[in-house]
Amino acid sequence: MSPLIKNKSTYRAFAFSLIVAFPILILIGFAYQRTSSSDYKPNHESITPTQVDLDAFHEHLPVASCETHAKSSGRHGHHRFRRAAEIQDSTPISTDTAVPDSSTPVLARHSPHDKSEQDRNRTAEYHLLTKRANPDPRADLNHYTCKGQRYLAENIQAAKPNPPKWTFDDLDRNGWEVEPGDLGTFGIELQRALSALGIPTEKEKSFQINANLVKSFKNKNGAETEPQAGEYETRYIPPEDNTPGTIISTYAFSPKYYADLYLGSEDHPLEGDALESAVPPMNSWADIVWGIWAHTAGSSSKAGDLRYIFHDNITTDITKKLIEMIEGVKEEDERSLELPWPGRTYAVDSQQGLTLLGSPHGVGVSWLYWNGRAVLGARKEIKVTIFSSPQPVEPPRSPTGFYNYYMAWDLGPRS
Repeated sequence: MSPLIKNKSTYRAFAFSLIVAFPILILIGFAYQRTSSSDYKPNHESITPTQVDLDAFHEHLPVASCETHAKSSGRHGHHRFRRAAEIQDSTPISTDTAVPDSSTPVLARHSPHDKSEQDRNRTAEYHLLTKRANPDPRADLNHYTCKGQRYLAENIQAAKPNPPKWTFDDLDRNGWEVEPGDLGTFGIELQRALSALGIPTEKEKSFQINANLVKSFKNKNGAETEPQAGEYETRYIPPEDNTPGTIISTYAFSPKYYADLYLGSEDHPLEGDALESAVPPMNSWADIVWGIWAHTAGSSSKAGDLRYIFHDNITTDITKKLIEMIEGVKEEDERSLELPWPGRTYAVDSQQGLTLLGSPHGVGVSWLYWNGRAVLGARKEIKVTIFSSPQPVEPPRSPTGFYNYYMAWDLGPRS
């Protein structure tokens, strides 16, 4: 025995001190490891529905007409408030961007199948098109509310329905390859939402169709053009056996996103005529998804039975910020939003509903409705629901946030 321990009482005291000290030393070491790791970020504080101050949303909304806002919004907003028919050609042409000769084929800078994992995981926060066309919501929330008001009037409440500009038969000639996709499993919270609305979650009652821009096409100038990329992965649930017709967007990156990513740069983004010349004329999510839905539904009557449109796992920074602002999350709080199903539902013509309609995800829904209005009919009770589910991410935290966000559009019954 050590000369320091000369009797039993001294030995017991020594043993007791070791027992007490051991767990304390483990806790100290664990805390040091967590705080010293460069990858670690502290837990987000969650906000439950009972903590949300809905009145705080109105603090961001100055009492100003959208007409006034459109005139004063400068580069961010002036072309966004013109008539829908002018949208395609209204983006200003940058003097820093070379316009391709219409007689020369535009060559792909990257093969769509050679994208690195880093490229595939880039979120819309990097998307220079979105950054330029849309100001930060916290700096100009009115921009999105007014945009939603405009799309409500022109795309949803328009007196005369318009036939869709594109159909399923136009996909191939615009470079799109359409093929069945893997029927993955929905997240728990999305399954809960679908079940509550009477939408089947069984794989055999739905089908996944992916549209990928992989073939050459003729651009708006008639020049043969090689694709950059474009990916729209969507789940379709047909309206059969009293099942409400449902579209669930699971993954969406537009040709304009990839063209800007591969051919532009932060200092010289691809825009204007150069951008339009690098993508097929049929390029938007609304055109592609409606074309596939109308074709696979089998008849115009069934296509007109579309009721719900879901956006699964929203990662676009602008849409996420708008959702958080509507629910009272302040930027300085650095908190995530926990809003499980049934979430929060707003009429499309409410201030919150208009803001969500003006978001990148809401705009696509308004154009899809515009494409199908001839068979969808006039819908008078359109609503939008936002909700979230916990995302089990261990440190380092996901750059898209601790919670998955969802958006569900209910077009209401056919009139």
